[in-house]
Amino acid sequence: MRFRMKDNRNTLSNNRINFLIAIVFLFGILILYRLYDLQIAKYDLYMAKAEGQHRSHSVLEPERGEIFIEDITVDNENVLYPFATNKEFALIYAVPCDIADPKAAAEKIFNVFDRKKVKKEVDEYFKEMDEAELKYQLDQIADLPETERYKREVEIKNKLIELWQDPTWLEIREKNKEKEVDKRKEDYLDDYLRTLDKPKDPYEPLFRKVDEDKLKEFYAEFLSSPGDKISTSSLQLKDGKICQQEGGEPKPVAIQGISHIMKKYRYYPEKEIGSHVLGFVGLKDEQQRGSYGLEGFFENELFGKFGEIKSERGAKKDIVIVNDREYVRPENGSDLVLSINRSIQFAACQKLKASVDKYQADNGTVIVMDPKTGAVLSMCSYPSYDPNEYSQVEGIDIYNNPAIFEQYEPGSVFKTMTIAAAIDDGKISPSTIYNDTGSIIIDGWDKPIRNSDFESKGAHGWVDMNYVLEHSLNTGSIFAMEQVGAKKFADYVIDFGFGQKTGIELETESPGNIDSLLRNRIRPVEAATASFGQGITVTPLQMITAYAAIAND
Repeated sequence: MRFRMKDNRNTLSNNRINFLIAIVFLFGILILYRLYDLQIAKYDLYMAKAEGQHRSHSVLEPERGEIFIEDITVDNENVLYPFATNKEFALIYAVPCDIADPKAAAEKIFNVFDRKKVKKEVDEYFKEMDEAELKYQLDQIADLPETERYKREVEIKNKLIELWQDPTWLEIREKNKEKEVDKRKEDYLDDYLRTLDKPKDPYEPLFRKVDEDKLKEFYAEFLSSPGDKISTSSLQLKDGKICQQEGGEPKPVAIQGISHIMKKYRYYPEKEIGSHVLGFVGLKDEQQRGSYGLEGFFENELFGKFGEIKSERGAKKDIVIVNDREYVRPENGSDLVLSINRSIQFAACQKLKASVDKYQADNGTVIVMDPKTGAVLSMCSYPSYDPNEYSQVEGIDIYNNPAIFEQYEPGSVFKTMTIAAAIDDGKISPSTIYNDTGSIIIDGWDKPIRNSDFESKGAHGWVDMNYVLEHSLNTGSIFAMEQVGAKKFADYVIDFGFGQKTGIELETESPGNIDSLLRNRIRPVEAATASFGQGITVTPLQMITAYAAIAND
């Protein structure tokens, strides 16, 4: 019998072929799925990524509009003067990862931006110590008889003056001052090191709005060495770069790990004069935006509109603009022209400051208005601030414009409004007389309302309305108000513009408060006190506007 062996080689070969076919089939399915996923399901996503690699999109910032006021040349020609303009300043920044010696860099920064300020603070500190020492010694002799005390005061002052002029004492004093400066310097250095000592940090802004002189001083400090002091006169700003004269051609210089870019910032040539009118431009969400005053009120108009540019990146990352349709020009902000006159504004602000200092007042406000048109020729308040250095103020309350924000009881100047209302209503004339008894009792109020001069003058007797204004009689104002009636008097107060905003185009205007005259039943005492400017509040602008209405009939 013969046996035939089964040949498994064909079966094994067929299995391998089937397996390969299955692998190829699966790969084909995966490729088709991947193509579907890339080209159909996620087409938008990958198209956007591809465009992101080849296209460049930049936002173009517009130039802020300027603010002008009227000025007069020596030839008596009317011209416009920039009250707020744009000027190039430096933004100094650090590249901490490139700074070899952060501590040395911090020391140089302190020398340029802080040493003088700290030195001044230390001088004031030691001056206060000297004054405290003098006061202490004088307090010790306060109980002596006057003649002996005076003699001892002279001795003490002469002795201290002699000490303060002694060369040895002065030398010791200077050394103590230097120690105090070094002590205070450490806090500044610690702050700078927190910014500079970051080995992996590629960018940190240091100072914004640095002028050209300070920028050259900064570079001179960093470029100098102990044996080679660089003078700022050898440096110049050219094409946005600091250059040093070497031979015939100035060459750009660089500081390792620190550089700058030139950028336009808001600039106020008149500094604190008119700051409350202007407001300021500051950094908000990494953009320069206006706050308070005109800068805040007209922010949208002054700012303008962003533009943009879309372009293609070449193989070497260079940029090629595709066509004109890819470029949207930024729209620069609109300019403002004010009615304010530069000469009047300057004079008003100077006189105001002198008066506040002379009378040791807390504050003051001046408004100059053309009564025929209502045009504001000057608006100034003190204390003020420099909008170029708006962040250097003690409190943000100073940003509010007192001429439109502060509400106060007008007092006797309001009597003009009361008399004018009664004359306009035909109830009195300048020659109308009444008997002034010096005080008056009002229904519902148990205390008499008196004239301010009652204690010294008493009753004035029979007087006319001219006399009322000239001598500021409270009872005369009440008399005029009562002839009109409380309700109609309140209507006149509203018609004069009190209790509502004037509509001036400045931020933070207040409406004042005349709520006591807005009730359905006005209390007699509140109408009486309002007639001479008490129990209600107004703003300086409301007051001058009301007077302008009288001045222009």
